[in-house]
Amino acid sequence: MSSTKQKANDVRGLSDLQRIAKEFNKSKHVDKDVVRIFFSGFRFLTISLELQKYGIFEDIINWCRLYARIPFYIDPLNEKLQRLYEDTIPMVFPHIIGYLPYSVRDIETYHYMLLETMDTLLRNASFTALQKIGNFRPGIVAGLQYPIENAGDFNTQLLALKLMTRLLKYADIEKQNQELKSVPWFNTKLIENDLSAVIKEANRGQFENVRFA
Repeated sequence: MSSTKQKANDVRGLSDLQRIAKEFNKSKHVDKDVVRIFFSGFRFLTISLELQKYGIFEDIINWCRLYARIPFYIDPLNEKLQRLYEDTIPMVFPHIIGYLPYSVRDIETYHYMLLETMDTLLRNASFTALQKIGNFRPGIVAGLQYPIENAGDFNTQLLALKLMTRLLKYADIEKQNQELKSVPWFNTKLIENDLSAVIKEANRGQFENVRFA
């Protein structure tokens, strides 16, 4: 991969990210520079989204999905590189959640693919990374309410609800209650029950029966 010699701070814009993504998808090569470039790329995606750059939603999906695949191409014996990647996960999550509250008519599965990426990251993350994810800034997890309210299909709503529940479980009770204050339809009493009722109903396919205050 020609970009392996490129430093993360050499990435200047969206066109660089598109090229790097194409090269990585072809080579599957991972080293410390690749990890750092992918991590740095989320900042450019966020800026490009704010500037409403053309084609940004396709680039977001592609970048996020490639980022989630990185650990599958890391040598299992290279623990240092694995830790470097793990350290980026808690910092990447706020970016991905920040990509959710947008209506994307051209990509029907936009929200589901982002949620699926987050689910993959959580399932493959180390315990240490999960603990760090629980130190999110106020209002971050509440960003998952957009696909729950607006996605329009059950699978996306269910996955978003499960992810919200899982992320909240990594935080302490005080932060859980603080976070849920940002979600007007969410009854904070659910936290007292460890949100088990929500997941139980959702897993039964009774999403419509889950009541929120």
